[in-house]
Amino acid sequence: MQTFGLRANLLFRILAKHRLAVIILLLFFIFNLLTITHLPLGTDESYTYYITKSSWSDMTRFISDDVHPPLYYWLLKSWLDTVGPTLHSLRLPSLVATTIALGVCYIFVLQQTK
Repeated sequence: MQTFGLRANLLFRILAKHRLAVIILLLFFIFNLLTITHLPLGTDESYTYYITKSSWSDMTRFISDDVHPPLYYWLLKSWLDTVGPTLHSLRLPSLVATTIALGVCYIFVLQQTK
């Protein structure tokens, strides 16, 4: 139990030290979450939606001819089967991944500039 307390304390100190970056990331996420459905589906999103709404066997056949790795389609299909195929749920995994990537980039830049 004590190691969890030490880790939580370290996390809170890091968040307090980089409060502005955390606030900017949260604002980025919230703003994009609120506006995620304002634009219509693009070509890539339409293709992805078409692939993920098909059966697993059809999807495997489709992505065997695709140049992209199949893991994204498999994860997205599992996600959409769980929460339902809406425009919001189609775009949410990419928004979460982008927000995490921005945080990782921030940490990388901090480490490189020390």
